[in-house]
Amino acid sequence: MGFLGAYGIGEFTPGSQVSLLNAGSAAKPIRFGVLICFEDIFSGLVRRVRQAGAQFLVVLTNEAWFKRSDEPQQHLAISIFRAVENRCWLIRCANTGISGFIDPMVACALP
Repeated sequence: MGFLGAYGIGEFTPGSQVSLLNAGSAAKPIRFGVLICFEDIFSGLVRRVRQAGAQFLVVLTNEAWFKRSDEPQQHLAISIFRAVENRCWLIRCANTGISGFIDPMVACALP
């Protein structure tokens, strides 16, 4: 995204490590990773988040620009694959797309 800086839009620097968020209590934290927009299409990135210790994944996405196309269903299918591949729950929050909870074990059993 560095090219955006050339247009005066901002300064972007890629991160050097995976950062997780904590929920739960101090005695028993629950660590989770957040993926923004379409980051969940990159299996390697999702795997690194999981390997960093994320117990579940959260996808926050703005799918309004998909309009009346099939992309929201395709993006959901990709999220299902990421949950199954990484054997962890995935929570999707999409403003105009498909939101929900993906259980990787149930997703594996779908016909």
